[in-house]
Amino acid sequence: MHNPPGGIEWGGVEYLAHPPKDDRKKCSYSKLCAIYFTRKLNEKLKTQGSHVTVNSFNPGFMSETNFSGGHADKARALVVKTTMPERYAELEPSSDALAQVATDSQFDGVSGMYFDRSTNTRDSSELSYNDANKEELWVKSMEYCGLE
Repeated sequence: MHNPPGGIEWGGVEYLAHPPKDDRKKCSYSKLCAIYFTRKLNEKLKTQGSHVTVNSFNPGFMSETNFSGGHADKARALVVKTTMPERYAELEPSSDALAQVATDSQFDGVSGMYFDRSTNTRDSSELSYNDANKEELWVKSMEYCGLE
């Protein structure tokens, strides 16, 4: 989730490249950066006249995977499911939706969008629309990779 309870603040690319070891919001930052990257890549592709599409997809909190570092026991999954149903998802429906968004012709030409656990688009967090942050991430990423 790129917008966890309590939120996150943009600390800049240098902070993200070298976060403190005790920063428990690293996953949220990585998802926020994926949204920034998707939006910027979409802009670049459109400028070049490309028909390639790029989108962001939030699979949701899924207790059936090991992506939470072994911290998603059944009790925690139940807490998330009952207290934050807007963040919970089940593996099969979420993965089916992702496959549909990636392959179904009804999504041809749909690009730069945010899909949340389904084939429905929605607005992402307010922070994810900050163009200065998006540009900073793009420029520094290209610099770090030696591409610009």
